[in-house]
Order: sequence, then structure tokens, then C-alpha cells
Amino acid sequence: MLLLGPSSLSPLALPQRYLLPLQLFSTLLLALSQSDVSARAYTSQSVPFLDPMSAESPTHPIVIYRAMTTGAGSRHRSPWRTRPRSHYAPKSSKGNFLHFVRRPFGQRIVGRLNNDIDGCDLGQKCGMIFSCLMAGGKPVKACSGSLLQYCCDYPSEKIIQPPVFGPVKNDPYCGRSAGRVSRIVGGNDAEFGEFPWQAFILVAGSRCGGALVGRQHVVTAGHCVAKAKSPDSIKVILGDLVLNSDIEELSHEEFNVLQIRVHPNFQFTPQADRYDVAILVLDRPVQYRENIMPICLPEKGADFTGRTATVAGWGAIEPGSKLRPRTLQNVQVPVMRNEQCERWHRRQGINLRIHAEMMCAGYEFGGRDSCQGDSGGPLMFSDNGVWYLIGVVSAGYSCAKQYQPGIYHRVASSSDWISANVFS
Repeated sequence: MLLLGPSSLSPLALPQRYLLPLQLFSTLLLALSQSDVSARAYTSQSVPFLDPMSAESPTHPIVIYRAMTTGAGSRHRSPWRTRPRSHYAPKSSKGNFLHFVRRPFGQRIVGRLNNDIDGCDLGQKCGMIFSCLMAGGKPVKACSGSLLQYCCDYPSEKIIQPPVFGPVKNDPYCGRSAGRVSRIVGGNDAEFGEFPWQAFILVAGSRCGGALVGRQHVVTAGHCVAKAKSPDSIKVILGDLVLNSDIEELSHEEFNVLQIRVHPNFQFTPQADRYDVAILVLDRPVQYRENIMPICLPEKGADFTGRTATVAGWGAIEPGSKLRPRTLQNVQVPVMRNEQCERWHRRQGINLRIHAEMMCAGYEFGGRDSCQGDSGGPLMFSDNGVWYLIGVVSAGYSCAKQYQPGIYHRVASSSDWISANVFS
């Protein structure tokens, strides 16, 4: 699990034999279309995430070389991403491909500075027309200074806010941990009963995490269960610490699922999925005990920015590794502002939108994060000894990498919906 970040980025549904030629063609178009914009707009002062002294002279603009390929290894689906490399080079430089990385071909990696430069209206993004169409967007007009890039109107930007479902309710026994809370940050084994709400979920052979919030309800990520053929294909295990073991003081329990309730605004997107949360209704009520207890829901709109939270799961402990720990892992990560999260990703060449129902947590230089297999697991905050579910592991670019914190569904944006489904 921990040391590390998910990804709910979906690869394009194209035959493999067409993919590389289109990628290379799009890359060449992007390089050709950007040189004049780079000369005019990019400076080490105005774009601090580019190499220092990259474009101080208008006669020596940044030349960006890119190459792309596909790859597997995400929390739920294969990610795509690319990393730009900027160089101090004369305008006549032709450039060359430096290395292979991942992301949908043609997508803008380094976003333009603002709407005054790209000419796009609020809510639109400038990028290659291929990326716009593949993401279900609508090309509206050409970006300023480019004939090959278009302002794209993405449908995912226009999701209507869900209605208010009433006050948030909680189980009277929620948030009580029997374990001693670890004070050490970084990929530790959990103790017995430390996170008694932790759920291990099997969906037709895939693994996800979850959190018990009531006697018969488990919260997980929408992308984990939205495509499940039926509730019968899902198994939920509660009360486990060491998987496939009977060494615990109390045994775990296995449950079938009667119903899947995905958030009404859930939507798969090429970036982090929107409203990535779902509720599983178990086949019988849970009997609370030391290793099986619910976690509390936060109030609607509660803000945990700047707080140190804990994420737990049985996901990979190294990026791209197929090995999974048997013992539940946990790590502490700081919650950051969405704008900071976007800026950090841009420093890595990832032009990402973090919506209001999302949140990010992680470290500037990486090293500690959630990872493959942790999707749906809980991001938790302890307030005077009472634990709250503040996030659901949703997405990320690789794991525990510099300037690439994990992306979570913000539970405070949907806690009223969860409460209405659990306690009504």
C-alpha cells in the first residue's frame, strides 16, 4: 500500500497498432505549434516550475521535447502521463525525443499561463484537438497563437452540484479505535484494532479498500464498483489485520453485498474521476467488537486543509510492484489546498484539475503515499481520539513521487448523501 499514489486514468480505446503512430504524430504537431508561444510567454519568473534561465532571451525560447507510450500499473486502470523536458535552445533547434513516458497523446502537458495568453473562456482548457475529442469534449475555437490547439469545453466541468440530503448523522459507536495510534510517519504495520472500520474488498478478482460507516454499509471508491456485473461479484472482509491468516485475537468476517449505490454524480474521466464514492449494502448487519467498528462521517463542508491525516490499506508498498503486503499498512500524510495540488502536478508537467469534491494529501518530495490496490480505502483524521472518514482513495500519478500527491474524494462534499443512504 503505502509509500506511494493511484490512478483512475483510463487509456484510450484505440487498437494498439494505431496508437504509437498517432502519439508520435501528435507529439510532432505539439512541438511545432508551441515554439512561438514559448518565446512570447515562458520565462523563469512567470513559470517557476520550468528550468531556471530557460527563456530569458526572446531569441532563445524553450524548446520542449516529448515522447509518449502506454503502460500498466495503477490502482484500478492503466495510467497515462508524460513529463516535459525544457531546454535553453535556439529557435531553429529541431529537438529530439528524450525518453518514453505516459499520457494520452497530444494532451497539453504544460498549460498556458492564463486565459489572456491562450484565449480560452473560463472553464475551457487549451490542448490538442485529439485529446479534447477523446475525452468527450467539444473543440470551441483555436487557442491564441496556435492553429493546432483548441479551447476545449469538457462536459465533466459542468456537473451539477448534488442536492442537500439533510443533516449528517453518525452511528453512536463510530470512530473508536482499540489500537495505540502510531506516531511514526511512513508505511507502518497497523496494530490489531487500530483501524477497525477498514474493509478489504474483492471485485471479480480486483482489490480495493473501504470503510465501515454503519452496521450494514461500507464506503468505497465509485470506480472500484461502478462496473461490477452484479453485487454478487463483490466480497467484503471486515476485521482483518493480516490477510489469509488466523493469528489475530479475533477472527475476521466475510460479507456478500446486496446492493451497490454509486454517487449520482459519479463520472469516469480521463483524469481523476468525479464524485468517486459509492456505498455497499452488506448482506447482514455487523456485530460490533474490538476489530469491527464504524468510522464517523464529517459534517458537510468540513475543511481539513493543513491537518495531518492517515491513510491505510493493503496496496503496493513500492510503485509498480505486484507484491502486496499481508499486514494492513498505514501512513500519515498532510492535507493540502486544491490549488497547491494543481501547482505541484504542473511542476511535473501534469495539467490536472482538482475539483471541489476532490482533495489531495501527500508530501512535496514524495516518499509516503497510497498506491496500487489502495483505491477506495479511507483517509482518516483523529479529532480528540474520535476518527473521521475525510477522504476516499481515488487517483494519482504513480506513487510517492515528487510533486505528485495522492488524490482523494472529499467525503465532506458527500457526507450528507452517505448519511441519508446509511441512516434513513
